[in-house]
Amino acid sequence: MRAGLVKKPEEYLYSSYRFYIMREKKEIVHRDRIWGMISGDGRNGALKYKKFVEEAFGKDLENPQKRVYGGVILGGDKFIQDVLRRMKGKDLRRQDISYKRQLGVTKDIEEIIHAICSYYNVPQKIILEDKKGFRKIVIYFSKKYTGLTNREMGNLLGGISYSAVTRVYQRFGEKILKDRNLRKQIEDIENILSNVKG
Repeated sequence: MRAGLVKKPEEYLYSSYRFYIMREKKEIVHRDRIWGMISGDGRNGALKYKKFVEEAFGKDLENPQKRVYGGVILGGDKFIQDVLRRMKGKDLRRQDISYKRQLGVTKDIEEIIHAICSYYNVPQKIILEDKKGFRKIVIYFSKKYTGLTNREMGNLLGGISYSAVTRVYQRFGEKILKDRNLRKQIEDIENILSNVKG
């Protein structure tokens, strides 16, 4: 064996892998979360992690960097939603934080439209065609919970301009403050959204 090459991943000195599959502990490596994710309850986490890694040996794998969300989160949809929920309320306005828009996302547009349809008991077609003014509610929640730009929102809602999206959002926000009944509706939809599992 040439210097620098190893036959088993646990022999590589500059990897945390061996600490995930052995009893040996290292303060810098926190295994419980990973073991819990891979085995459900954390039991047999080391064996299941080892199996997970070794199943990839010899396979031509996709570069995981292609699936990084917000410049920092790598994982499945459920994991990403979990991380975004944990970040909710954090101040992302600092100059050294990139991808602020994506990292502020906690819901997607489909979840929002579904919640509005559910609350008013109307089909999605009614919402998107803006019958009874539902478009304003979609814009309000989309601005609050998604990373969509005004242009993207406008395109999804029938091609309205990005400046119209801004005006609708501002006017609707002012209306919520003045209209107690509307405010109650918004709170009820918020409750539906809070119960949506990511």
